[in-house]
This record gives sequence, C-alpha cells and structure tokens, in this order.
Amino acid sequence: MGMFDNFNSTNLFKGAAAGAAAGSVIPGLGTVTGGIVGGLFGGFGGPQEQNQNFEYEAKLGEANTAQYEANRDFSTTANSLRNQGNQMLSGTSPLLTALRNQNQSSIYGAAAQNANQMNSALASRGAGGFSGLYDQISQNKAGEQMGQANLGIAQFGQQAGMSALGQAMSAYGQMDSNALNQNLNNQNAINQMTLANISAQNEAQQFGLTGEYNQSAANMANNQAFGNQLLTMGMGAVMPQYGPTSASTLPRPTGAGSAGTPPINGYNQSV
Repeated sequence: MGMFDNFNSTNLFKGAAAGAAAGSVIPGLGTVTGGIVGGLFGGFGGPQEQNQNFEYEAKLGEANTAQYEANRDFSTTANSLRNQGNQMLSGTSPLLTALRNQNQSSIYGAAAQNANQMNSALASRGAGGFSGLYDQISQNKAGEQMGQANLGIAQFGQQAGMSALGQAMSAYGQMDSNALNQNLNNQNAINQMTLANISAQNEAQQFGLTGEYNQSAANMANNQAFGNQLLTMGMGAVMPQYGPTSASTLPRPTGAGSAGTPPINGYNQSV
C-alpha cells in the first residue's frame, strides 16, 4: 500500500485549520508550523465522512374496483314487465285483444243463434214479419253485453298493467341500488388506498430525513473528535517537553511586576 492511499484532501484542510488555530495559542509553535503539522495529520488520517443515501421510493398500491353489471335474465325480465305493463295500460296488449275478440265472438254468436231460433219460431206461427225487429233487439242486447265485457277487460288491463310496472320498477330499483353500492365500495377502496399511499410516502420521507440527520450528527461528532486529536498530537509532536495532554507542563504566565526574568509574550522564559 502506498503512502498516499489513505490521503484525504478534505481532512488535510481541516487538520491544517485546527493546527493553525492551535499554533496561534501555543507559545513557540506558530500558525504556520501548526497548520503544516495539522495538515499532515489530517491528510493521512482522520475520519471518513459517511455519505449514505437514505432515500427510497415508497411502493404505492392501486385500489381494486369492479363495475356492476346486472344479470342478463334479471334485466330482461324487468324490461319485459315494463313493456307488458305499458301495453296493458294502453289497451294494446295481445292478451286484452284476444279477450275482446273472444267475447265478441261468443256474445254476438249467441245473439245470432237466439235470433235465428226466435225467427224460425215466429215464422212457423205466421209471424215472420217480426224477424227483423227481433234481430235488432238481439243485436242491441249483444252490443250492451259486449260493452260491459270490454269495460271489464279494460279494468283488468289497468290492474295488470300497474302490477307489471310496479314489479318492473322494483327490479330497476334493485339494479340501481346494486350499482350504487358497487360505486360506494369502489370509492371506499380508492379512499383507503389513497390514505395508505400517503402514509407510505410520509414514512419514506421521514426515514430519509431521520437518516440524513443522524448521519450528519455522526460526521460532526467524528470531525470534532478528530480535531481535538489533531490538537493534542500536534502539541505533543512539536513541543514534547509540554506533553500531549498535560496542561500542567505548559509555562505559567507571570505578571509584569513579579520576581524573576521579565516576561516575554506573557510567559516567563526562565527554567
């Protein structure tokens, strides 16, 4: 391994600054000498700053939603009930038409048969001239019966039509309710997933901020400890007579009027 393998230019300047500061307060050391010694110690040693990236991309989820589709048979039944109801109410229902035709055939057929029988009886008694009158009476009676029958058929159509429409509306209401519930479930799932994604993003951001803060604090503490070490080692290397850490070995400052050698730069130079 070469001598420059562990060289760190950043720590060189830090060490030089710390050494210069030490040289400015230590008699006989000086800022230049202190800066050189501190730079050497710093450049070839010192802490490597941590530079980890704590950021990560939060994994976001997607809500599971579904589209409501009514059962085809159920929807067909509802449509059929609606159409039947409208036809019943309007009187155009094939069922109502069949009932009217059946009543007409039955009532008018019976009236014609009765008229023929009555006309034959009148003719046998020599009263055939009344046959036309009786035919008219039979037709009028049949028409009255037919009107009553049609009224009953119409009333039946109204009741059946309202019932069919009511069932159709109930079926449509059920389908609408199912669709609404599905939409509400979809929105609830979307809301929950949105909150979960926001929480995941906040957690990722907080993790990154906490990691960067702790790393910065650790680097600061390491640099401060390294600076203190440089100061101690610089003092011990340049002026070993003082010792690396003992403050008691430093010369004591004396007052201007004290006995002994006059002070120079605030320190007594006598041994």
